[in-house]
Amino acid sequence: MLRTLVCTIFYVFLGCSLVVAQQPIKSQKYLNYIEKYHSIAQEQQQLHGIPASITLAQGLLESQCGESRLAREGNNHFGIKCTGWSGDTIRHDDDELQECFRRYLSAEQSYADHSLFLKRKRYTPLFSLSVTDYAAWARTLKKCGYATDPAYPDKLIRIIETYELYRYDSADYKPSKKKPAEPDEVQPVVEISDEQLASEIGNQHVIRRRWGLYYVVAHEGDTFASLAKELNIKDSKLAKFNDLNKKQAIAPGETIWIQEKENKAAMGNDTHTVQAGETLHSIAQHYGIRLKNLAKMNHIKENADLATGTTLLLR
Repeated sequence: MLRTLVCTIFYVFLGCSLVVAQQPIKSQKYLNYIEKYHSIAQEQQQLHGIPASITLAQGLLESQCGESRLAREGNNHFGIKCTGWSGDTIRHDDDELQECFRRYLSAEQSYADHSLFLKRKRYTPLFSLSVTDYAAWARTLKKCGYATDPAYPDKLIRIIETYELYRYDSADYKPSKKKPAEPDEVQPVVEISDEQLASEIGNQHVIRRRWGLYYVVAHEGDTFASLAKELNIKDSKLAKFNDLNKKQAIAPGETIWIQEKENKAAMGNDTHTVQAGETLHSIAQHYGIRLKNLAKMNHIKENADLATGTTLLLR
């Protein structure tokens, strides 16, 4: 009995240590920007229904933490150009030389104009999404044409999850009352570029969270055996978490859940419209749902062919 209890405590401690040890290293520049502007982003969420996490992530990315020339000299934190603008302007090299961008009197004005910019007809699909579904907002922004960079949604999601910006999407959010860490507990500050944020930090797999579940992003050459050794989880169990066989290949960039998935999607994700190339398994992986549950609630087989445009129930 005592031996069983000791083993249980050991594995719980080991699991907690694993998550803490592999948390992403955070840039002080990003943290400073978030501290300075998160309340403005939350105010815009209350006024216009745009997730504060999305606004902050876009501001961080577009303004280079407020250090870009457009942000410093024009208070333009979102790279919004002059189209439909009658106010002051600033010239800046972008897709073409000396393009016209909007100039604002303050960062607050830039944030407010960003909200109005997204309220245009072009971005209407955004407002049918849940305010807490930052991943859907990031992908839909790209689909609506906000950015030309194909990695834009992934960069936003990476920033949101690395810096836990989803905390600000709750109307009930309150600043932490936890006492500041003592000097010897403070983590070293490492400057991280946008390019580094869009890729894994270091050689080890960074443990991340989505829909309240922990996962890693697969690297080139990963197998369930290699991941199991690194994460101290049996390869058979790791494969089962992902509705796969432990001998199946893993593609680079694939989400690998490191805990059991849920019976249904998180709140606010009621349905999914099938896109070209998607499978029931890929959809189950995206939303963190067990494959058998997703198949059962839609009355189809796990390996069923899905027609593009089909609407699937997620809850």
